[in-house]
Amino acid sequence: FSSPFLYRRLYRCHTTLDGFSFDDGNVERKNDISAEQFHREYDGIKPVLLNGLADTWPARKSWTIDQLVPKYGDTTFKISSPLKVSMTFKDYVSYMKQQHDEDPLYIFDDKFGESAPGLLKDYTVPQIFQEDFFDVLDKNRPSFRWLVIGPARSGASWHVDPGLTSAWNTLLCGRKRWALYPPGTVPLGVTVHVDDDDGDISVDSPTSLQWWLDFYPILANENKPIECTQLPGETIFVPSGWWHCVLNLETTIAVTQNFVNSRNFEFVCLDMAPGYCHRGVCRAGLLALDEDSLEIIEKNMPCEKENFRCLDLTKKETKARILRPQQNENGKENANGSYNVWEHDFSFDINYLALFRNRELDHFTSPWCPDNSLGQRGLREWLSRLWVGNPGKREMIWKGACLALNADKWLDCLGKICFFHSLPFPSENAKLPVGMGSNPVYVMDEYVVKIFAEGGPQSSIFDLGTELEFYSTISEVNSPLKNHIPNVLASGILHLENGSYNIDSWDGKKVPDVIRKCSLIPEKGTGDVFPFGVQSKILFTYRKDVSPENGPDDSDESTIVLLPYLITKRCKGEIFTELSGSIPKTLIEKAEAYLPDDFLKLLSIYEENGMKKVGKPWSWIHRDIMDDNIYMECKSCSNGITAPTSNGGVAKSWRPTYILDFSNLAVGDSINDLIPMHLDVFRGNSDLLKQFLKSYKLSLMRKTPMQGSDDDKYGRLSYHAMCFCILHDENVLGGLFKTWKELRAAESWEEVELQVWGELNNYEGFP
Repeated sequence: FSSPFLYRRLYRCHTTLDGFSFDDGNVERKNDISAEQFHREYDGIKPVLLNGLADTWPARKSWTIDQLVPKYGDTTFKISSPLKVSMTFKDYVSYMKQQHDEDPLYIFDDKFGESAPGLLKDYTVPQIFQEDFFDVLDKNRPSFRWLVIGPARSGASWHVDPGLTSAWNTLLCGRKRWALYPPGTVPLGVTVHVDDDDGDISVDSPTSLQWWLDFYPILANENKPIECTQLPGETIFVPSGWWHCVLNLETTIAVTQNFVNSRNFEFVCLDMAPGYCHRGVCRAGLLALDEDSLEIIEKNMPCEKENFRCLDLTKKETKARILRPQQNENGKENANGSYNVWEHDFSFDINYLALFRNRELDHFTSPWCPDNSLGQRGLREWLSRLWVGNPGKREMIWKGACLALNADKWLDCLGKICFFHSLPFPSENAKLPVGMGSNPVYVMDEYVVKIFAEGGPQSSIFDLGTELEFYSTISEVNSPLKNHIPNVLASGILHLENGSYNIDSWDGKKVPDVIRKCSLIPEKGTGDVFPFGVQSKILFTYRKDVSPENGPDDSDESTIVLLPYLITKRCKGEIFTELSGSIPKTLIEKAEAYLPDDFLKLLSIYEENGMKKVGKPWSWIHRDIMDDNIYMECKSCSNGITAPTSNGGVAKSWRPTYILDFSNLAVGDSINDLIPMHLDVFRGNSDLLKQFLKSYKLSLMRKTPMQGSDDDKYGRLSYHAMCFCILHDENVLGGLFKTWKELRAAESWEEVELQVWGELNNYEGFP
């Protein structure tokens, strides 16, 4: 019996790489390069090997296996494995010396600065790479630096760096062989998958060693990658969008960082735009196109179509572009595994690539790609900070915001709303939507405009209707809460009619004419004063989520432009916000046993005098209490009194003054609002929870005849709160275990329950 397949696997386990130090010099080497020359000749253009950048680093001498083991032997580092394995450094070194794995594990740790902070003192970011726009996010920036240690035969397979960022990699020990292809050129043996829904990118690639042994030898010379062998002390620069593959020729130690600068900023923003076509083209070139993609291009094309020869295609040529990478236009094997996109005018130019963005998709209403560098709220926070902090780069930032957020579209809508209500146009600082919410919000000097977009036209109408009902109810009953919510100045619906935008004022009462004219909302009204208020919203949500076959027809939503909006007086104070784990496996296995077998039991239903009663008092619940929706006022600022601190500063005491955003309002169990209060606002501080409960004094659960025994878990408020945490549709448990890290070692949900919510069991707010 003979198996070439098994033989090749065995060969990869035991081969040596002495003959792999090939370098034909097609990656330039530069010494003492100036920042001006780097940005002019290489940044965003092509790779380059740089000498001298690490000459003064302590790491240049101290980062060897023999010197690192005594100092960091007991430190745990992340390993390159889909199983998220971690090992102590001394254990990894032992593994490295003994292994004969087909694909050896290597250290690839983005948190090494936390586990081994001393390593950060051993190197500095080279001056030519110090512009990094993710810096403004401080500790909330996405992963950007990695410690990379691995034996011979290990290495990173073919990939494009995350989010189209650029990267530099400095080698301190050993030798690495690099292979690179320009953007849009998919290497032989590599397949790129792009999810049609959210644009998620996945790459199927052979291992680094397998590619060099099995695929590289069959490449024609003209189809071979750009190659080089990196030596100790050298830094390689990899521009945005470039494919690269790395093979360790011997034991290596390196540090690498990804960054966003002026040259690649717009590419990074484009990559976070909703949709899939542009993300595929940025990586796979015109191979990523399909017929739907061509429709997008036709809508985006300028009048001078003849300037884009690559897009003037016949149907036959179109089909060639969606073939597997292993085939050429004639259906024959193509040695380099990629259609030669450069012959068809593919260009890694931001204006060209933007043609493939689906402008009909919107940041606020489209699925978010899970592999994006930032979340939706994080992206808006990032752009907002850059906009305020870099006035000299606003032209570039605005273009990036238009690519990622459709900022120009939303500013145009804001302008029409301001004109209709005779309000001043926003200042230069206020041109980008702010906040961490799910809708575009603009904060001006004296007022705030919120445009409802989340969930599409149907949901947004109910969101505004519910919020207007709440404000009206608070005013009618003269509730003291009115002093802590914004004053409504105006509200209405911006809609597209006969090719132009029109505005109808709407106070939430009756059914607006624009709704009567369209088939968007099947029920034209229920006779309620607020036909789109909280009760109608609950019914709408039920039909949409629980019984979609009987729910509202949303087939016309894509053709309807209908944007409700709300204008409120700007509240005084500052937003109490801070940009912010996994669930232990043992607890996951015990979750089913911990939860009630019948969720109706969480309603505390009991029987009294032959009648069934509910032990939970229902109330209006906010459902979106988060630090971003709470305004704080400095007490020392409001009363003119300041208290000096020991270091000569002024101590500030803050108090909450306003709560915002009632569009998610519903009727339900008050404990639902207590969860985000404790986890997001109080940051898990039990003293703050205790103080809050002391002043709350309202019932969270009525005592029932069945309660009273110590083993009655349904009588514990803490049990109810813990169940709601587990069942929550947001990642509540992830935040919980991030706050209480010690609970990751908990052996039962009861232990977690009492640690987090035990204070609730002392609450005496029962009627």
